[in-house]
Amino acid sequence: MSLSSTCDCLTSRAWRSTTQIRRHDARIPVIFITTAKGADAAIEAMKQGAYDYLFKPLDLHQLRDVIGEAMEVSRRMRQPSVVTETIPEADIEGAIVGSCPAMREVYKSIGRVAGQDVPVLITGESGTGKDVIAHAIYQHGNRALAPFLALNCAAIPEHLLESELFGHEKGAFTGA
Repeated sequence: MSLSSTCDCLTSRAWRSTTQIRRHDARIPVIFITTAKGADAAIEAMKQGAYDYLFKPLDLHQLRDVIGEAMEVSRRMRQPSVVTETIPEADIEGAIVGSCPAMREVYKSIGRVAGQDVPVLITGESGTGKDVIAHAIYQHGNRALAPFLALNCAAIPEHLLESELFGHEKGAFTGA
């Protein structure tokens, strides 16, 4: 999904304003408030760096909490960080539906990881839509034009799972 197609969900004025704010100071949290209920707009907003994405009608307590959290994050981002010496450990557009708070958090999470070049482990009970979420991350990510491969961890023998996910050293186990 491109930014231009997302403008159907969010006005181009909102995108321009967000871009100007981020250009001025990327530490300023941007909170989108919209009537759009689709997943695409929420995911794209989070990919573009939105701090949060709220749906109308607004819950004023939620808005107050989000603003408070955003202000705290902004304050922390302006403080010098302490560095330690230890190292820390197919197109299905519109397939995700729902606007309940739990689904909104899912949309935000997809937006946060979609633009990153990191492996993502999706867990959940059988039938909860893990594959759909994997496709959404793929579709909204930088690799959307590359082949998609979903990995069913339950089908991999336990002793090989870690190797499949994180790699291994030659000789670490039989067959390595």
